[in-house]
Amino acid sequence: MKIIKQIDVEKVISFFKRINKNPGNDALTVTIKKFPVWYLVMLEAYEFDYLECQTDPHSLLKDLDFKKYYRERSDIKEKLDKLRAGRKLAPIIIREKYSNDMSEASFYLEDGTGKSIAHKIFFAEKKPATIFAYLGVFSDFGLINQSK
Repeated sequence: MKIIKQIDVEKVISFFKRINKNPGNDALTVTIKKFPVWYLVMLEAYEFDYLECQTDPHSLLKDLDFKKYYRERSDIKEKLDKLRAGRKLAPIIIREKYSNDMSEASFYLEDGTGKSIAHKIFFAEKKPATIFAYLGVFSDFGLINQSK
């Protein structure tokens, strides 16, 4: 992971509200506020593959059936078309894991499953892309040094 810069929690909330108009997503705003430290980061491939996703049951991103989601969600095709056109997707929102999250997960994916699946399909086409994320953590202790 490469840290680009530290971000204020209110900026992350503003970003989320701007991209996600669903009024039922107020719970994520509460979750975002639980994490006092936020960064804009670029994820490495292994960190991306091991994101824990909010699927039923929860799974790692690398284990999802991408073709199934592509057929079921039209937004994934739109996002994939953007990547194929050379455009970047907006950051996903991830957070530090809780103790009850999957032990093998790198981080927990709070918002951006569609963007993540579009990236995985794009990567399967042997095309590189940068994965940006807003990362929420409880403390920045040691995180800055790990990114160098």
